[in-house]
Amino acid sequence: MIFLRAFAWLLVIGLVVATVVPASERPVTGVEHGYEHFLSFGFVGFIFALAYSQRPILLMLSAVVFTALLELIQIPLPTRHARFEDFFTDAFASCIGIGFSYLSTRILRR
Repeated sequence: MIFLRAFAWLLVIGLVVATVVPASERPVTGVEHGYEHFLSFGFVGFIFALAYSQRPILLMLSAVVFTALLELIQIPLPTRHARFEDFFTDAFASCIGIGFSYLSTRILRR
């Protein structure tokens, strides 16, 4: 469990780094912008919920706050842009990932 939690936190750190580095240094996957956000935040939400599965609603609320903070820290950065669409996509994807993880573990436990 400790390795899964460490991996989850490393993914969160990766999201923060990818958010604050200059746009020219941000990794590009070639996937369309919205899908890229949805997949990355959904995956991180899924892994984080596997690592911390006891309180999915608290995780979802924390994910919404986290994604809002990520957008807000981009405001003073000259090559980055805070967008409501990114916040909405990131928060929604995180919650979907958390919910999917929660439901998957409940089904597999039966």
